[in-house]
Amino acid sequence: MPRTDMHASPSTTRLRLALLFLGLALGCSPSGEGGPGSDPGDEPFCATTADCAIGQSCIDGVCVRRGTPLGDGGMPGTVDDDGGPGPAPGEDAGPATPPGDVELCGNGRDDDGDGEADEQCGCEIGATQGCFAGPSEAAGVGVCALGSQTCDAAGEFGSWGRCEGWVGPSEEICNGLDDDCDGTADEGCECTVGETRGCYTGPPGTEGVGICAPGMQVCVPGGWGACEGSTLPAAELCNGLDDDCDGTVDEGCLCAPGDARSCYETPSGMPGAGTPGVGLCRSGTAACMELPGGGSDYGACMGAVTATPEICRNDLDEDCDGAVDEGCVPPVVDCTVADVVFLMDTTGSMSGEIAQIQARLRDTIIPGLDREIADVRFAVARFDDFPVGSYGGGGDIPFQHLQNITADVAATQRAVDGFRASGGADGPESQVEALYQVATGEGIGAWVPRSGCAGGGGYPCFRPGATPIILLFTDADFHNGPGGAYAYSGITPRPHTYAEAVAALNARNAKVLGLMSGAAARDDLEAIARDTGATAADGSPIVFDIGTDGRSLGEDVVRAVQTLCR
Repeated sequence: MPRTDMHASPSTTRLRLALLFLGLALGCSPSGEGGPGSDPGDEPFCATTADCAIGQSCIDGVCVRRGTPLGDGGMPGTVDDDGGPGPAPGEDAGPATPPGDVELCGNGRDDDGDGEADEQCGCEIGATQGCFAGPSEAAGVGVCALGSQTCDAAGEFGSWGRCEGWVGPSEEICNGLDDDCDGTADEGCECTVGETRGCYTGPPGTEGVGICAPGMQVCVPGGWGACEGSTLPAAELCNGLDDDCDGTVDEGCLCAPGDARSCYETPSGMPGAGTPGVGLCRSGTAACMELPGGGSDYGACMGAVTATPEICRNDLDEDCDGAVDEGCVPPVVDCTVADVVFLMDTTGSMSGEIAQIQARLRDTIIPGLDREIADVRFAVARFDDFPVGSYGGGGDIPFQHLQNITADVAATQRAVDGFRASGGADGPESQVEALYQVATGEGIGAWVPRSGCAGGGGYPCFRPGATPIILLFTDADFHNGPGGAYAYSGITPRPHTYAEAVAALNARNAKVLGLMSGAAARDDLEAIARDTGATAADGSPIVFDIGTDGRSLGEDVVRAVQTLCR
């Protein structure tokens, strides 16, 4: 009968009872003979591990063999590692190889593969040991390292806590280490993470040519990363560089982008014409542009004025050959029925011319016109200037109508005899306003009253179907002349412009013949003759120089009408 201790703790008492029952199960004979513990002096009780046999530890007063499997968590016994009966005291315990997935105690390893080492193994509370919760063959290989675990008071006999700080295997990442703990570092890796090397992905033979340059690759997990920072061939730009890396700079570039040059294209079908700077023709500008496929060239010619066929009666050289209105055949003027207006400049400088027309009207002018025109009638009007500012004196008028269209020679003579030379201030006079009023009869404010012609036949009451022929006598430039020369200002209503006068005259098919007294009036008289179609057979404007005193006025009037009516 085992001895008992009345002062033992309940847990100790239970442990002793368990051992007693275990001894009976192992074959204790009724006579008291059997295994260890049957004799009071042989019981496996201990105070420290020194009280236990070699290979055992003292846990809760009981000697427990190190490496003993706990099975389903039952009471520890003296079962051998291979599952057979435990050895006698002092006998070798045999190899520590677990049967199947059984956890072996005391080796600090996860034998049953559940992620914990020596779980449920009895241990001395507070003790520590090395441990490894990964595959046992990886422990201490490569980066795999042991952790540690501490025996705590959990459970009745104490148990090892979680393995902390251990390092297990991981996927190999090409970093110079054996990450998967198989004894080989960086197997299958082409580089080491962080390593760099030069790289180039352009066509062979272009690296280092022109602008093409290598980049850099960095080793990342899994191999070399993308090639970054390299410069590859591009379309050739006209920039002084070899952009396509073929060893040639700016091939295909005919100019530098941003440059410009003068340009002009002679129209086809106009040989010998179209010289820039001659007549109306002017050069344009072509800008250098980059082409979509590389290279550069000059673009379209912009702003050029090229030659066009000649237009008659405008005193312009449209085909830019240096000749004006060449080849023009003036239209034939129908002079069968004509109404002739004597329009006289009556400013102070015109006294000689006025005296000549008054003296030559009956004996030279009217008989000559009767011979040239089958059905001719006459009207009379005069002009000075607007009596405003420096334009004219107080007695000046911009236009005055003196005689409507008539066949009465005496009435015409009386009207002409009414001319008096006076007034005028600055050089140019109101020829343009006078011509506008002859053609329209509209009047202009208080300066000129409106015509009284019921049929709207201009101021002289032109006959329907008759060709108006206006004989303009002057020695001065035009106010509001061609191109706006000597323009009026400060007059209300606004005097009519040269363009308005020409439009009104052409609308009535009126022809203006120039009778010039002195060179000052030539340019304006030629312009108005040309612009109203009063031209000779060669296309030249009909302007006759009657002399500064008008001495040839009579004959020149007849010759001017003959030239027009030819």
